Amino acid sequence: MSSSHFETLVQSHLPELRKYCRYLSGSVWDGEDLYQETLVKSFSYYSRKGDIKEVRPFLYRVAKNRWHDEYRRSGPGQQELDSAKTGAALDVDYAEVRGWMEWVARCMPLRQVVVWLLADYFGYSMKEIASGLSTTMSAVRSILFRARLRLRECHGAQPDAVFTADRKFVRELSFPIERLVYCIIRDNPAPLFRSGRGLGS
Repeated sequence: MSSSHFETLVQSHLPELRKYCRYLSGSVWDGEDLYQETLVKSFSYYSRKGDIKEVRPFLYRVAKNRWHDEYRRSGPGQQELDSAKTGAALDVDYAEVRGWMEWVARCMPLRQVVVWLLADYFGYSMKEIASGLSTTMSAVRSILFRARLRLRECHGAQPDAVFTADRKFVRELSFPIERLVYCIIRDNPAPLFRSGRGLGS
């Protein structure tokens, strides 16, 4: 099997794979190492077995398995890894989560996204959210109500009638969306509290 054909198979998935590796490893440098190792492992499999079906899920699975192996060898983190594996965070497909968060972010303002995630995804009470965001419970209740209403409206509408995925929008939301994806994949809501402070409702 030729390396050029392998490159053709994986080329369109490489930018998202690199981001995924950085999230798994927690740093740019370790993420780059994981990214390179994932490509080497994937090419090795391709050379032995032939064509790869469902390329993107395959690449992400190789990256996740490689990261798990490396994490186990580090020793002290084993208990934390085992705990994380029992939850959903490490089993979530990065691309799926990112696509979901892009849809949600197009649907409503960031502050509504943050409050909705804290309440309906992470399960915080309104009192806890109000305290963490340095606001009032009535404000949280109002924001959450509008967020849930907007989600229902968006869900019932045709996608093209709700959103226009222009480049300016994607560029402006790129960093907040990455932060939201990080919170979900790592099952870590702390950055949401930091993001939500000082944002307009």
